[in-house]
Amino acid sequence: MNKTSLIKIQKIVNELFEKLKCKLSENSFPTYGKQEDCARPNIEIDDIGYYHYITMERGQELENKKTRDLNELLYWIFEVITLEIALDYEMKNRDEKLDGRRIWFSKQEELLGLIDNEWKRKKSLDHSKILIEYPFSK
Repeated sequence: MNKTSLIKIQKIVNELFEKLKCKLSENSFPTYGKQEDCARPNIEIDDIGYYHYITMERGQELENKKTRDLNELLYWIFEVITLEIALDYEMKNRDEKLDGRRIWFSKQEELLGLIDNEWKRKKSLDHSKILIEYPFSK
């Protein structure tokens, strides 16, 4: 199998995270090959070369996505990491006159863009779809 090892993926994640110039606790990052069953994503690679992004909590599988595309896996990882940072940023910079998503969505897209402009574009499209169904309240 000619797939990137879990150690290599972890190294790539750590290197990409440095571009964000932020601090997060270790628990904000996924585990690699060791499911903790506490809603913390775990990354695995199966025998046929699929990357798995699995989230378990209290014995229940909350999420299980798989791909052969390393870039897609990395996007999934950073989608969650940047969400946590953006929500924290919005909370610290809250403007009661604005829908909090105005700050949070913008910050998450900005952070993803520091790593990959395509990731920023993808998340912007996701946010646009959300706003069609649930427009900003103010």
